[in-house]
Amino acid sequence: MNIKDKIKKIGLTQTIDDIAGNRFSYLKFLWCKLTHRIYFGSYLGASQGKPIRHFYMQEIVREYCKTHKETISLLELGSWAGGSAITWAEAIKRDCPKRGRVICIDPWIDYLDPFSDQEWVHTIARKAVKCDNIYKLFLHNIITSKNSDIISILRGSADEIRPLLKDETFDIIFIDANHAYDFIFNDIKNFTPLLKNGGILCGDDLQLQYKDVDHSSIIQMKNHDVVEDPLTQKRYHPGVTLAVHDYFKDDISVWEGFWAMRKKGDCWEKIFLDVKPNEVIIPKHLR
Repeated sequence: MNIKDKIKKIGLTQTIDDIAGNRFSYLKFLWCKLTHRIYFGSYLGASQGKPIRHFYMQEIVREYCKTHKETISLLELGSWAGGSAITWAEAIKRDCPKRGRVICIDPWIDYLDPFSDQEWVHTIARKAVKCDNIYKLFLHNIITSKNSDIISILRGSADEIRPLLKDETFDIIFIDANHAYDFIFNDIKNFTPLLKNGGILCGDDLQLQYKDVDHSSIIQMKNHDVVEDPLTQKRYHPGVTLAVHDYFKDDISVWEGFWAMRKKGDCWEKIFLDVKPNEVIIPKHLR
């Protein structure tokens, strides 16, 4: 099979203009696809969020498995290129004696508002969903990382999938889908009943908590993906900040933008991780 046939076989459908605009990332992506390696670079927006957050995600699994000795079930809303799914899977294999499963829910479609979300990262994301390119990369990464044995896929929107799942069946639920306020608040509210007592609800992209931001602008910008806070001059996701505040009504335990809370009956409690700065190690697949 020649190189042109290989490129066609792995489903590369980007235009010459796309390739020229991001040549190095594209070539690395192409090399990873052809040599059966995982890819989490800037091409197709595959590298989302700070890699350091994935260390704390795995620490949450380690902390939970100290007292939970049975099979662990983890539900992920929003998977994109598979970086977080692999993070969870490898943590479960490492720290849970009886292992478990990771269920990924994602429609892999363009969910951004074309009027309010106009930054270059949003342009990349829109292109990534064309011809199912990001979904194909997700499948490639899961298979190549050798975690397809415990990762399952439910392709569809949260509203479509939710009725298919039973309450109190998951140990950890991770929310990282549409970051507009209405979507993330509904995801938290609708999927919390699926969590076991003592389970952990967590999510991504909480760069700033409600107490730290300008309260008047967050209401106006709550359905934008990412904006700059006029009070701190820091970029953040207003929908995430406002949704977790409105739901939990208190400070949230958060590390580098990754947040988590433990369910205790009808209440929630913060989680404390005993981690020293020199102990932070980025998971291998994201280095």
